[in-house]
Amino acid sequence: MSLNTTPATWVTGTVVTAAQLNLEVRDALTGLQAAWTAYTPAWTATTTNPTIGNGTITGAYLQMGKTIVGMWAKVVAGSTTTFGSGFYSLSLPVAPHANWAAPLLTRYKIGGTIFTGQVHAYSGSTANQAADVSAAGGALATVSTTVPGTFASASELHMTGSYQAA
Repeated sequence: MSLNTTPATWVTGTVVTAAQLNLEVRDALTGLQAAWTAYTPAWTATTTNPTIGNGTITGAYLQMGKTIVGMWAKVVAGSTTTFGSGFYSLSLPVAPHANWAAPLLTRYKIGGTIFTGQVHAYSGSTANQAADVSAAGGALATVSTTVPGTFASASELHMTGSYQAA
């Protein structure tokens, strides 16, 4: 199945075929009913990369045309996870458009504390640095192995949002 990227212009007197209807209507609506696509985000750091060990890294996304309508990524640290050093990044499932600058939402669970914030994307790259987190109205800071708290077993990083694909 190929998707039509330029909708047809119909004029009076045109006889529309089944193939044209399929291309213009059925195939264009397929994305609305499509299953989300699973992906495994890359979890990296600016100095030394973390390793997931017996933790889990999962993600999924739904793409309709050039729009990633929704995506989520989740890291849950295990007892053998090593946390690396430097500022953390999670990869996107599809490269963003070069002019894309909208932040994605993030949530961090460290111990019993939930921190929220946003991820800043770098144009033309699938690497995204987690930043601007705060707990209970606290100061904003870039996420690292010890900020907003010390990451340990059972700590979680979540990223969700929508964006324009390249």
